[in-house]
Amino acid sequence: IPIPAAGFAPTVAGRIVVQPPEGRSKNPEDFFEIFVNGEKLHRFRVGRMADGKWPVCEVPIVLRTGPDWIDVWDSSSNSKLRSQIDTREGGDFLFVPTADGYELRQTRRE
Repeated sequence: IPIPAAGFAPTVAGRIVVQPPEGRSKNPEDFFEIFVNGEKLHRFRVGRMADGKWPVCEVPIVLRTGPDWIDVWDSSSNSKLRSQIDTREGGDFLFVPTADGYELRQTRRE
């Protein structure tokens, strides 16, 4: 039986934004999956929509304070990315497409 994190641990509210891979996506069914600490959080369609526009890909999140893991899978590049994050430095995350996948950028607290 998996043991959950402490129920009374402090949390950080934030969001994850995924920019569509406009230069790479050829299929309207292209997707981007996000896993946080091993659990699937969300699956976005990132391919161009039927009306020619690119989708808005944003999801609110609540993470435990401290180190966490974000894993992503991108079908347009057929690649994965695993990143360790620390929510003590901010809770907003931006995935920016690169030539061969995505780059994670974290908004720092001031």
